[in-house]
Amino acid sequence: MTHTSTGDTSPYPSPRADTSPYPSPGADISPYPSPWVGAGPREASRSRPLLLSVKEAAVLIGVGRTTIYKLMDGGDLAYVHVGKSRRIPLKEAHDFVERLCLSSELGIQGRIGR
Repeated sequence: MTHTSTGDTSPYPSPRADTSPYPSPGADISPYPSPWVGAGPREASRSRPLLLSVKEAAVLIGVGRTTIYKLMDGGDLAYVHVGKSRRIPLKEAHDFVERLCLSSELGIQGRIGR
């Protein structure tokens, strides 16, 4: 069998170029839809949970789970207990990143996960 688009004589279709299991650079890897695109304040609060799991906070902030635990244990990232698990308020995750950016702008060497 010849595939007319590629000239390949294999009986199996060739894989598409976009079948990589990894997200493309700049792709939204969040498990939740972005609350910032076309949504007002009410819709934004409904599209993302108010309390994030450690894994969700790590994805949102762009660090690993271990770093999130270090930040919580060091008092740099506030959390609440829900049963036996720790949850990070969405606002706290945003505030943490804002504090990092502000310290960077002020010339304070900010490191996370000391």
